[in-house]
Amino acid sequence: MTETLDAWMIRQRNNPLPILRQSREYFHIQKNIPSISISRLWQVLAMDPGLCLNILRLAGKSKKTRVISVQHGIRMLGLPRVLGLPDDLPLLEDTAGEDIRHMILAAHARAHHAALQCRNWSELIDDCTVEDLVTAAISTELVIFMLCCYRPQQARHIFQLTARGSKLAAAIEQVTGFSEPHLGECIASAWRLPEPVLMHYQNLHRQDDARKVHLISNAHCLVRELETGWGTETIEQLIGNLAVLTHKPADILTCRIHKTAAMAARQSHRCYHPVVPAAVRLNYLPKSCVGNNVVSMSSARTAKEIYKNALMRIRNDAGLDYSGIMTQTFRATCRGLGLSRVFFAVLGKDKKALLIRHIVTVENDSGLKRYRLLLAENPLLQRIMNKPQLLHIHNDNAEKYLPLLSLRLRTVLADGNFVMISMFVRDKPVGLFYADCCGNRPLEVAQVEYFKLIVRETAHALAELSNDTEEKYIINA
Repeated sequence: MTETLDAWMIRQRNNPLPILRQSREYFHIQKNIPSISISRLWQVLAMDPGLCLNILRLAGKSKKTRVISVQHGIRMLGLPRVLGLPDDLPLLEDTAGEDIRHMILAAHARAHHAALQCRNWSELIDDCTVEDLVTAAISTELVIFMLCCYRPQQARHIFQLTARGSKLAAAIEQVTGFSEPHLGECIASAWRLPEPVLMHYQNLHRQDDARKVHLISNAHCLVRELETGWGTETIEQLIGNLAVLTHKPADILTCRIHKTAAMAARQSHRCYHPVVPAAVRLNYLPKSCVGNNVVSMSSARTAKEIYKNALMRIRNDAGLDYSGIMTQTFRATCRGLGLSRVFFAVLGKDKKALLIRHIVTVENDSGLKRYRLLLAENPLLQRIMNKPQLLHIHNDNAEKYLPLLSLRLRTVLADGNFVMISMFVRDKPVGLFYADCCGNRPLEVAQVEYFKLIVRETAHALAELSNDTEEKYIINA
């Protein structure tokens, strides 16, 4: 750095970090909801480490009380100020340079993945207060965020070195002249970030917090190491460390780590991040791997087999009830086809609105479960429900069809890359299936065709069920 570290920190003390556009839009929607809660905001905050760090930075300015977590920071600032905060922060999409955006999004994915792993491991150590642990994990990419935003040339040099095989931490020290822990400690101190964040960078291990600090450090190392692969000696060593910390068998930890990595991949904002292709090749351990009944790792069924088996059960298993049919449908679409968000909206008895009854999505519900999709406000939905049909929205036709949806609905749907299918049972409209992939990743043609097939078979199975039970309207709201 051409200037002293202290001088640089003084200049950057009040500079914000960019946030995701979807966070700003989500917070706008929440302003109109009277019963807003921190847990609902967390569904988006957890996916946007930049916004979390901005909240911590602002809350950390208080000289009376030191913030201990993101949730605590929200309480200190107050919900009205937090809901208005995204309007005053820059958007990541407006950050100069596509390569810089790529770097920041990759850091987002790593931070979110580390937080998920820490939350998962906290269950193993019976820790009921995980807010500080997750907050520290989200802050593990703090140095990369700052360098990408305010030292872009150095950030580019760092990622050139990592592309040649250098470790990220070593590249940071080579380019900046400071170690990553030292830079992180300086930034965390200047922003008065929570104590677990400082302890992570200072490597201070107080007896009562030692295990938490070790968990954060292991999560930080794990998500970075996974960018190069799963079968490395470092991964095995990390799992061995975790086995000691949590007092759990290594096989059980491997299974949980794999499943959490797959979840992080589904929730990742961009498909190009290495955790996504790595996660789809995972092997899962059977649930019977407990105590002395440890068995060797077995190969997981491929996504194609999961889809095929679920489809065959819908077609041939006469013992499935409505819940069983829907379970197999979502199993086929999410695990079999790799779709990130799928929901089924039921047509109300008055046929004036669709009500979302079943949903699997990147933010658990993203507020959609509370949506009443009025057909009068969404002409596109009204047209789709006129007859059994499929509509695939993509970049070439988005300008034509998206204006036919309400602004409120467009803010939570995938922008220009999703598919909707109306479902009829015995020639009667009963609802609508929606599916997309995470972020702006387009749906593949094969995914659309297989999705269409599974919805058709679901309709046939529900028709047979209604005939057997003499309930012709079993899925009406």
